[in-house]
Amino acid sequence: MKNKKIDELSVILQSMTKLTARIIWVCKLRELLTGIFASNLGMAWASTLVLYVFTGDMLCLKLFFGVIALGLMFYFIVMLLETIGKRRRDNYINSLDMASMDKPFTTDINNMFFPEEEPVKYIVTDKNDPMYKKILFLYPIYGRLNQNKTITFFKKNQIEPVTDKK
Repeated sequence: MKNKKIDELSVILQSMTKLTARIIWVCKLRELLTGIFASNLGMAWASTLVLYVFTGDMLCLKLFFGVIALGLMFYFIVMLLETIGKRRRDNYINSLDMASMDKPFTTDINNMFFPEEEPVKYIVTDKNDPMYKKILFLYPIYGRLNQNKTITFFKKNQIEPVTDKK
């Protein structure tokens, strides 16, 4: 029974590792394509200004400022999407705080893989971590397997045990 649970956890960890590798690859590809696109757009944009200077054609000037307007429009759309994504991440992180709980939910996925272990309450003390000052139940691995099948790992110097001071 114990080996079966460890095998299930191993399969989940392997799938998350593959997914993480794909996400990193997509992010790097996006960064490369963005750089290529931005450099070509910048070159075309600057050449319209040079054309206007030498020819005096108003169409070149309109294209020059039109590209600025389009760039600003896309920039603000990206800012909007990033803000929405950040808000969703913040709401998710706030939902993970377990300060008001005495023990984790019985439906917690960690109970499936660590049923015999007693979880310990810890507070995240790393100021650079998005979970800073959140209280979590952690298991022997100093991390949490979250419901959405992601893992949050903490180093020993990033967390402290919560002591009841009554």
